[in-house]
Amino acid sequence: GVFCPTDLCALGFLDAMRSKHGVDVPQEVSVIGYDDIPQSSWAFANLTTFRQPVDEIAATTLELLESRFADPEMEERQVVLPVRMIERGTTL
Repeated sequence: GVFCPTDLCALGFLDAMRSKHGVDVPQEVSVIGYDDIPQSSWAFANLTTFRQPVDEIAATTLELLESRFADPEMEERQVVLPVRMIERGTTL
């Protein structure tokens, strides 16, 4: 299978595999994108993708910036937020 770093990249790959090379997706190859843009759910694509928690990313970023401004000596902190797989028609 192929994991693309963005849905736009995955949509381009998907189109090329189907229209230019006659590849049956997902029977011959699975394709997964990342972002869950609106176009990924359109009928022609029906792309399996990962949805990132955009609102939570924004809120966490703001919180970290406010903390850093309040305490410039604050230790660096890594935050890992979960993504959600949206299973559609490009994977089995």
